Amino acid sequence: MRQNHPQLGVLRTQLANSRYDLAQAQDQEAPNLDLSLKYVFNGYRSDPLGGTAGFTESDLQGYSAELTWTLPLWDNVTGETIRKRLLEQKQLELQIRDTESVLAVGLQTVLRSLELAVENARAAQVAKDLAEAQLANGVDRFKLGRITSFEVSQLQQDALEAQEREILSRIQYESSLIDLLILTGEIYSRYNLESAAEPRGSAHLPSE
Repeated sequence: MRQNHPQLGVLRTQLANSRYDLAQAQDQEAPNLDLSLKYVFNGYRSDPLGGTAGFTESDLQGYSAELTWTLPLWDNVTGETIRKRLLEQKQLELQIRDTESVLAVGLQTVLRSLELAVENARAAQVAKDLAEAQLANGVDRFKLGRITSFEVSQLQQDALEAQEREILSRIQYESSLIDLLILTGEIYSRYNLESAAEPRGSAHLPSE
């Protein structure tokens, strides 16, 4: 959940950007030292047919060094930027902790609702199957003249109401599942919201 939730993702991105800006400001505030070193070799050969060993020593060869030291004097802007970024990071870290706490509480609530929805859906399925079985048995008994048409009508009404309750329980389950997917941030990958060309997933009621 902490990795996928969009709100947390935005806050973490802002925190990363703030840390990067802080590092840049701290780098600007620090003294800069640039050192360059060169070696110059000049000579000539005493023997036109000789190799490199034939070069004579020359006063023109030697080392050359250059040192540059930069101090950020009277730079109040960089210091203010550092203080601002430090305060911004503390605020973002606090927002992240608060958001994680709220999401954790919300997750427990949604999980309880989903668990209850699953139990209700299973109970409604059992009630619907029982009502349909009673209706089928009632029709057979009506054909044998053991019950009246009014009683059959009552059984039909009971079966219809059981079917409606079963449908409503599944809707409640699907709604609780969607709440969970939204809270965890998994709804985008579950239903491929970023790519309409890919087939969408479907939620299924857990089996016994």
